[in-house]
Amino acid sequence: MHSYYEMTLYQKFNGKVSVNNKSFNIDSNTCVLVCPSDFHEITVVKPSASRYIKIGFAIDSLAGQMPDASTVMDNIDENSLIVKIFEEILENLSDTEYTQCLISCAVRNLKKYGQKVFCEKSSKGVEIATSAYKMLHEMFDTNITLETIANRLFISPQYLSCIFKKNFGINFSEYLILLRMQRAEHLITNTNKSVTQICYEVGYNNFSHFSRSFKKKYGLSPYSYRKKHHHA
Repeated sequence: MHSYYEMTLYQKFNGKVSVNNKSFNIDSNTCVLVCPSDFHEITVVKPSASRYIKIGFAIDSLAGQMPDASTVMDNIDENSLIVKIFEEILENLSDTEYTQCLISCAVRNLKKYGQKVFCEKSSKGVEIATSAYKMLHEMFDTNITLETIANRLFISPQYLSCIFKKNFGINFSEYLILLRMQRAEHLITNTNKSVTQICYEVGYNNFSHFSRSFKKKYGLSPYSYRKKHHHA
């Protein structure tokens, strides 16, 4: 269980993958998409014989098409689109914008043709933490707070803070800043929007606060970072 999405293409090997306590033998090319907070494990009889391509990514890579469940697609032909996408991602890891487009395409393909694997016995705490996680990704660019989400879920902020850290290994406020900084970095690098406009677009009301957070994350002020990395 982890705080990001994980998508893996397995080649046929002697073993199985378990997702939410449901096992799948890897007796054909198989693609598995695991959502945050879902449980999965890999059992391999001969580890040296296993071959796979694994990709981890955050929700902002999905351009608004967040899966509602982990997904498995098996019996994949080696010349299929999904295989080609994984190979292309592997060859272009340094091109973030291109790989995000490829990831989005792969997720669409999995959602259309894969088998959903829901978590049948997830605890209440995991369900609440996952709901908060999804809300955070949908609303991080607004004036969202821990208290706002806690109120929406009818729980105390203290309880939400506790179960969020327990399930995702990061504090709520730290993760909110991370999402905002990732979005800000993308806009600064790939658009011509003013830095001030970007500050407000990612959820900040105070430019000084935004600038300090950005420099802490990336080591440069927003203006200096744009001068060094701007692609638009």
